[in-house]
Amino acid sequence: MSQPWASVLPPSESVAIWTNAVGRRLASRHDVAVLARARGSDRREGVLYAGIEADRDWRLMKLLKPTERVWPRRLPLFASPLYHPLYWREVIRRAGDFDLVHLHNFSQPARALRAAGARVVLHMHCDWLTQLDPRLVRRRLAAVDLVVTCSDYLTGRGRSAFPATRWETVHNGVEMGSDPRPDGRTILFVGRVSPDKGVHVLLEAFRLLCERRDDLRLELIGDEALPSTSMQVRLDEEPRVRRLARFYRGGGYLEPLLAELPPGVAERVTHRTWIAHDEVLAAYRRAGVVVLPSVWNEPFGMPAVEAQAAGRPVVASQVGGLPEVVIDGQTGLLVPPEDPLALASAMGRLLDDAELSRRLAEAGRRRAQELFSWDAVARRVETLYGEL
Repeated sequence: MSQPWASVLPPSESVAIWTNAVGRRLASRHDVAVLARARGSDRREGVLYAGIEADRDWRLMKLLKPTERVWPRRLPLFASPLYHPLYWREVIRRAGDFDLVHLHNFSQPARALRAAGARVVLHMHCDWLTQLDPRLVRRRLAAVDLVVTCSDYLTGRGRSAFPATRWETVHNGVEMGSDPRPDGRTILFVGRVSPDKGVHVLLEAFRLLCERRDDLRLELIGDEALPSTSMQVRLDEEPRVRRLARFYRGGGYLEPLLAELPPGVAERVTHRTWIAHDEVLAAYRRAGVVVLPSVWNEPFGMPAVEAQAAGRPVVASQVGGLPEVVIDGQTGLLVPPEDPLALASAMGRLLDDAELSRRLAEAGRRRAQELFSWDAVARRVETLYGEL
């Protein structure tokens, strides 16, 4: 099932892409239904997309949002039954139709689903389970048959915190792209334009690069969408994540950053919001280098895999699950987070050294094909389902 705010047709986020890609592959051998916020139902490629209408949830969320700052840090609104309650109620109402329910990130309906007789898989794409109140998490995990995470980084943290629960890693997948036609002057960022993704670090690194090269361009693709402070800045105990609170003082995120750049640099930065996924894949193939300058402990790093599948070299922060995706010096370059100088140096190496760029890109593409294909992900998921 989808996260309560997400569109699945077309996918509005990486979790919805995962749901579509795996669901289509399982549908050839199983009855698969995807529950998501939508009007009506549809059947495509063997998958039943069953819409959940819960528009009143949005009105409730608007009313409750001002109260977020007074909720306990480890018992926030988004983890409570009051978060999109009509959505969860409809999921629970339909539980009797399914042998197994696969939840993404949100555990609210787990106990009711288990009581209805369904097996429950909780798929974590972030580190919330080790950050929320452990008493709440234990109660809900008691109704969960399996916790799947997108990286060994998350799995290791989960097993240490809740050893009585079964944890397994299923890396995210990717569609293999066609051969690239790179433009060695373009630096590409794909993802949520927000402080945790380190766009402010990237812009400073780009400014440093522009001091010695006047032909570079920076392309940002993604919506500007700051995560709720209760979901990240207040919840995360990592000091560098806590420091991101300075960007939550109103006035937007990207526009003030662009205004601080010298005019000759700012005009070389373009920003496109949400575009079709095939257009994003085309942008990867054109890029000279793809950059993930994340500040938080990135659980996986989907753009890194997509870039490698498209045959492009990657520079990424050495945080969270990214070292599982980008092997430093073999399939890309890793740099410390919050370090514009190191980021500029790594991007400059790849832009200036065509042979190094080609070698890393080819190795990254081979590794993506071997480890991160959607077919491999679906087989792994099917095996885990069968064991339940």
